[in-house]
Amino acid sequence: MNATNRIRVVLTVPHLNRTASPYREMMAIAKHLSRKDFDLSICALRDGGHRETGPLLDRLGVPWFVAAFRPRNRSAREIWRSIQAQREIKRHGPFDIQHSLDFTSSPAEALGARAGGRRYVYNQRNMNENGHPSVLRIKFRLSNRIVSIADHVRRFLVEQGAAASKIVNIRNGIDLEETDRELAVANAEPQNCILVLGQIEPRKRHQDIIRALPFVLTDYPDMRVAIAGNVYHKQYFEELKRLARELGVESKIDFLGARDDVPRLLRQSRALVLCSESEGLPWVILEAMAARLPFVGSDIGAHREVVKHGQTGLLAPLDDPAGYAAAIKRVLSDREFAGRLTAQARTAVEREFSAVTMVRQLELTYLEMMHSETNPHPVNAVPLARTAERAREARLEAE
Repeated sequence: MNATNRIRVVLTVPHLNRTASPYREMMAIAKHLSRKDFDLSICALRDGGHRETGPLLDRLGVPWFVAAFRPRNRSAREIWRSIQAQREIKRHGPFDIQHSLDFTSSPAEALGARAGGRRYVYNQRNMNENGHPSVLRIKFRLSNRIVSIADHVRRFLVEQGAAASKIVNIRNGIDLEETDRELAVANAEPQNCILVLGQIEPRKRHQDIIRALPFVLTDYPDMRVAIAGNVYHKQYFEELKRLARELGVESKIDFLGARDDVPRLLRQSRALVLCSESEGLPWVILEAMAARLPFVGSDIGAHREVVKHGQTGLLAPLDDPAGYAAAIKRVLSDREFAGRLTAQARTAVEREFSAVTMVRQLELTYLEMMHSETNPHPVNAVPLARTAERAREARLEAE
């Protein structure tokens, strides 16, 4: 704690790039975290996006810096680089809490935070698809708290050995004021386009929408599919292009790469489709629901936590191209049904996935971490009560 009795938080992120996660979570925290009770700084692992996002953080009064806090490999050079980065974090501090939005299973950052005397909390954003279970368990032990962004993620954490007492469920929350502003200035008219958002990797199952497209074209021959996202897996990307050629739909599919104009893409599309086999809690669904764009997705646990089938979106069985096509054609053909679906989806986002509610819950988590009996300098009870009241008001407003 500092002389003002505010809790000093350093939020670590892989980059400041607005075209990729966790940009929206980071900006929501920067915008809504209480200045009365917290001093926030942001540390990025890489300098990507700093020229665009840095001035936004400056205007919000949030200090930011770049430090390579996570080694890329186990070489002596990378470990030394990480040690130097930890010193850089310390130089910008001191900090009471280090909150990580980095999405690796590596415990290196947690170890550095604890060695530097900082309490450590991180967001578990996925199902550890590319991580190592044994390494993740080390990260569990080094963490003071773990933020689970969805119920199925919490179950996964417990199954992997995380202490239930450390896990806090805080859903992603979208800043609707900012989203509406971006949508309002997006210069786009609806086109015959089905949108797919997300990095190009096998678990996203883009092949299912490619296989579904011939079914859609039988009734809507002018329809196209736009796939936007970083190519994370090059071999998989080539397989997708080969599949499109084999099915004769290559000319109907546009691979757009990473885009910074997602609001415009949402505005010009007729539906958003996500065929993933595994997700945490996808931001793209919240963005589509906020934009009143019909959503069609795979019937997996992550999607069911956000979308109610037939009420706020349509879900089809995993690996069922014909099922996706039928759902897409339903929202294209029945405008009244699609309008009812999207209106209810927007209401659900406003009620259940607010950025303000997400940040208030994070504030309580920070305060409870500092209020722990094992903390030699417990936080003053006044901000704890004040934040609890704000969190209660946010929940009541949402209801």
